[in-house]
Amino acid sequence: MASGGALIALSDWNATHTAVATLSIPINVSHPHVSLSNLVGNSFWTVRGSSEGFSTWDSGHWEFVRDVDSKIYGSILIPNNITTLPNVAVSMILAVNSATTLPSNSVMSVATAVISAAGSITPAFTAETSQMISFTSARYRYNATFPSTGNLAKPVSANDLLLVEISHTGTSTSDNADSNTIMYSSYLRCDVNT
Repeated sequence: MASGGALIALSDWNATHTAVATLSIPINVSHPHVSLSNLVGNSFWTVRGSSEGFSTWDSGHWEFVRDVDSKIYGSILIPNNITTLPNVAVSMILAVNSATTLPSNSVMSVATAVISAAGSITPAFTAETSQMISFTSARYRYNATFPSTGNLAKPVSANDLLLVEISHTGTSTSDNADSNTIMYSSYLRCDVNT
């Protein structure tokens, strides 16, 4: 009931009171960059087990080779119930396998491109600001979100195919990681109407 005892139709309530939820949706990271010969082999999917320091589980993950540049690619379909102000960002869970030098810094970045329905399959990528991820312990989880605040520089709409390029700039003088950087997962954070 509204104030004064008047009834409100459910359709009227829904029209003015939509609930919003923030989701974290996995990005399908499918392959490393292979078209530039200087990047081939610099990132790869692997599984490490107990013989390599993972005593309680077999750890499937992407690795970015230290001291070289590398890129991997993924994609995700934007939900059809995304809000008009979607709070969209790309997040990832990172670690370093071992580190003699702590803190161990890894320079990471993300770029995105959008393919709309019936759109070009060769869109231009828009880069987010690179971040130096500082690992203070080996084999511990660290989160990185691009951009660190706000929305992706590339606007998205419902049912767009978002292409995601995740880069490690191992040749940067700020990148001093003495082991490979590990990425366990990446996901899209966005607000949707419920």
